[in-house]
Amino acid sequence: TSTKTPTLTNTNTKTQTPTLSQTSALLPASNLYVWGNASSTNIDGEKQWTGSYYVFVRPGVLRSNYYWSKFSTSIGFPSGIEFLSISSDGKLYANSSYQIGTNENWVDVSMGGAGGYGHYLAINNLGELYAWGSNSNGQLGDGTKTDQSYPIKIGNSNNWIKVSAGYRFSLALNSLGEIYSWGINHLGQLGYSTPETDSPVPAKIDSSNWTSVDAGTQIGRA
Repeated sequence: TSTKTPTLTNTNTKTQTPTLSQTSALLPASNLYVWGNASSTNIDGEKQWTGSYYVFVRPGVLRSNYYWSKFSTSIGFPSGIEFLSISSDGKLYANSSYQIGTNENWVDVSMGGAGGYGHYLAINNLGELYAWGSNSNGQLGDGTKTDQSYPIKIGNSNNWIKVSAGYRFSLALNSLGEIYSWGINHLGQLGYSTPETDSPVPAKIDSSNWTSVDAGTQIGRA
């Protein structure tokens, strides 16, 4: 027998990546389905006790009365698995239950880590970048190392189209095909010619004409 990895595609035909002990997917109906670790709340689905923890017997729906356009998941200790998602009407939610702010124009979102160690990034339809959460290595990009409990605008640019949060570092792509990175750089994950030098503000990576960007735990991909 062979194991097949599902291709998870949302209604905008952008592939979503399975994360850690829980997997998620958006089907054409725009419900968000989750399977694997069943520790999260607000999920409608049949669960089974394994002797150590609960798992979903089959994919469960995250708040079946809601529709979603984009999501990001991560795990933190002791907080467990967390969700950051954008509803179909452009609202931003944490763990599908708590709306962040009152804006209804969010288009992209990403989270790196969770709990007290996570940081969160979002782009609105004006191309503006916002960040909040842990800022121990300047991963929010506001020029400080001060944590933020609420989204703050990063810089004055309004041409951001894609953002991705890694472990204590961030990557973003603008409409010119340029990639910017900031945060921790102890393993060269920012892509600069001077590794081990952190950056508390977005700095351009050499070259342009990029079409996508993705931050892993400690590496960047484009």
